[in-house]
Amino acid sequence: MALVQEQNQKPRKKTPGRQPQVAETKLDGLTLSDLTEKDGHQWKPTAKQLKFAEEYARTGNARASYRIAYPDCSPDNASPESYKLLRNPNIKALVEQIQQDMRARFVLLAPEAQERLETLARTASSEHVRLQANLEILDRAGLDAPKKVELSGLGVFGEAKPEDISAAIKRQCEEKTPKDEPKKADA
Repeated sequence: MALVQEQNQKPRKKTPGRQPQVAETKLDGLTLSDLTEKDGHQWKPTAKQLKFAEEYARTGNARASYRIAYPDCSPDNASPESYKLLRNPNIKALVEQIQQDMRARFVLLAPEAQERLETLARTASSEHVRLQANLEILDRAGLDAPKKVELSGLGVFGEAKPEDISAAIKRQCEEKTPKDEPKKADA
């Protein structure tokens, strides 16, 4: 059995004249050769490896990224093959570089996004949109949004009935509103 496994694991011979396509791209001023040069010799990813690295950097889903980059693969092979790719130090370095470039772009866009949120919080015609914008601003500032408060139950009003509560509220409102005074006749 061990002999059969060793024979199955022999590397495949490449067919002469057919070379894998090498991806040519530029990532924010860096060429792939800048990213992939190791110990004096260069490693260049194939177009499929580059597509996998870009998808994985964007989504974080190795299996789905592999299926996008290698559409002809069987669904059963996508997980183990993507795992192999992620263990490749060259692919891992490429993914990290792509993620760094993405973070750098987002940092540049953050002030503009904050300005848009502030504008929406002040001027949106929909109250829902204004509320959501304010919640986003609070969240990005590291603050919690106000929690909902339960106003029913024994703790707040004791054992009062809803009718009694309504009457108490009505009395409070009447006390605070100024009553019309009778007009005095001019003498």
